[in-house]
Amino acid sequence: RSMRRVIDEAREAAQITRINFTGGEPTLHPEFAEVLETVAAAGLQASFVTNGWHFERIWPALLANRDAISHVAFSLDGIDRETHDAWRGNDSFERLVRAFSRCYIARLPFVIKIVVRRDLVDQLEQIAIFAARMGAAALNFVHVMPTSSSAENDLALNRDEQRAAEEEIAILA
Repeated sequence: RSMRRVIDEAREAAQITRINFTGGEPTLHPEFAEVLETVAAAGLQASFVTNGWHFERIWPALLANRDAISHVAFSLDGIDRETHDAWRGNDSFERLVRAFSRCYIARLPFVIKIVVRRDLVDQLEQIAIFAARMGAAALNFVHVMPTSSSAENDLALNRDEQRAAEEEIAILA
């Protein structure tokens, strides 16, 4: 009820037509299916970012509200099981590829989002090929957001390295 009120107010104030749910992990919300139903009932479209871990559980809600889903965005941390699972946990890569397949077969557009870390910067072309082979509608690259953690900061590229990566991404596009 309160979400519908917020949607109605946002539509009136800003003429919104789409809603993007990010996280953490929006699919963990205990009323995720009801959220999608509310978006659909309002005549809007939604997208959300997910790591894909709970995709099998939410798949029925996506199918039931298919017209309200513009696309699904998946976070990817490597194009092989070893690299991705090191960041997201055992079997996470397999779950993600299965989610890509479900979306592709159902013609539900999906986007792959990847953070350009120091350990992935030399794999940009392979990442683009992987995304294309999986059937992704788009591939989005973002830089590491530096934090106070020295471990995370060690993953970030410096400005010159960022520019070089951006140039390669532009060529790949």
